[in-house]
Amino acid sequence: MGGKSVATTMRRNIKMVLQYDGGRYNGWQAQRPGDVKTIQGKLARVLTQMVARGPGEGAVCGEDAGAGWKDAGRKDAGKKDAGKKDAGRKDAGRKEAGKNAVGQMGADDLVEVIGSGRTDAGVHARGQVANALLDTDMSPDQIKSYLNRYLPSDIAVTEVEEAPPRFHSRFGALRKVYAYTIQTGEKKDVFDRKYQYCLGRPLDTAAMQKAALALCGTHDFRNFCTKSAGKKGAADPVGESRGAYPQGVAPSVTSITASGSDAGVGGARSAGRLREKSTVRTLYRISVTRKGSLVVIEYEGDGFLPHMVRIITGTLIEVGLGRRQADSMGELLETGKRSDAGFQAPAEGLCLMKVIYG
Repeated sequence: MGGKSVATTMRRNIKMVLQYDGGRYNGWQAQRPGDVKTIQGKLARVLTQMVARGPGEGAVCGEDAGAGWKDAGRKDAGKKDAGKKDAGRKDAGRKEAGKNAVGQMGADDLVEVIGSGRTDAGVHARGQVANALLDTDMSPDQIKSYLNRYLPSDIAVTEVEEAPPRFHSRFGALRKVYAYTIQTGEKKDVFDRKYQYCLGRPLDTAAMQKAALALCGTHDFRNFCTKSAGKKGAADPVGESRGAYPQGVAPSVTSITASGSDAGVGGARSAGRLREKSTVRTLYRISVTRKGSLVVIEYEGDGFLPHMVRIITGTLIEVGLGRRQADSMGELLETGKRSDAGFQAPAEGLCLMKVIYG
């Protein structure tokens, strides 16, 4: 038998778990190809350069490669002034070329990165999941190493594995877990303030637990979300605008966990695009836990509408401050009016903890 064989690289579905500090980003979702102000855009750029250059070559991704250039600069620190200037000019030229090359890439040039859900500006993540189809022979460990070398220091890839061809990080998700952290102490924690809502007032966590119990289960949460809910593409983002500080004070008590008896066991797989038009969601669990001066509210559900977690959090805070009755949640679910629910809690206190798959 004759004929030439052509070596080709198989497109592999690569699943990644990421952590990030969302403080300086405009959320997960890229608004245009290669949007460096978003997590998705940063990741897409580095992955694109990785596929193009291979495991043994460095990335040239503009500011995405900042960590690599910093390392190179530190290595040159001991050289003579003339050598450092020459190396600096070369590095500057490569960085500028990288910026120009990536800036000229269109949607068809960049690796498509799919996230499990959209976190908005200022929201953090410890367990965001993403996947991408990659033309590469690199092992999962090599991919992880490459990404962590060239991604900014506030984005980290903690796990990489090859997933089945049909795995989809968004539509395959069964449940997501978010945590919202509130600082009730008079003084802010200097080191953790960027990851907490610094309320500075005591909360009645028993009342908050009672209110949370009424929200567990399957409900129409249209009054606990913003207007974009129910529109195409609006499933499972969490909002970015900052809420106002509520007024009022209530006594503080120990916290308890609330869970709905009608939430079911095991959950159900997301219905994908058809589900985006619905404002019905299932909350399997809401826990209100006191840890010293911190109050942590954890949510586990099959999906979340725009700003839903933060609006529920603001409503529960108003209950904890004595501004709203704990037994008013049922009425709120019935009215369906956003104006009847509480304020939208600030973004910095929210974190995507993990995504659960079957």
